[in-house]
Amino acid sequence: MSENLERSKRTLKNFFLDVFLLLMLSCLIIMFLLVAAGNPLLPVQSLANSGLGFHHIAEISGFFFFGMWLGILPTFYSKTFSWADPVAFLFVIALTYLIAQMIQPPEVAIKLAVVPSAFGFIVRRGIMIKRKS
Repeated sequence: MSENLERSKRTLKNFFLDVFLLLMLSCLIIMFLLVAAGNPLLPVQSLANSGLGFHHIAEISGFFFFGMWLGILPTFYSKTFSWADPVAFLFVIALTYLIAQMIQPPEVAIKLAVVPSAFGFIVRRGIMIKRKS
């Protein structure tokens, strides 16, 4: 029992000191700085016509790292694939959608936030499962 408690404490400590949390926060700061700097559009004309700016690159990267940061959640329960993985995956999708919907329309929130977060979660969890097995 104490071994599980120690592992949970170590995992919780790693959760708040994770490099992906720092990367996510850095990307979001860069995104806000780009928006404050006048929201420059991408130099590719077809992308600029659809309204995509440089801040979207930082935003997509930030949500990707958000998904990777939350990819550590199922390790509180199991080191391999378990029932906690789909539950945590749905939690990541729901949380990302709620956060993104506060600042964007729903169709934009799915493309720029939910998909990168879900992909980041799958990548991090896949790496963790492969490393443990």
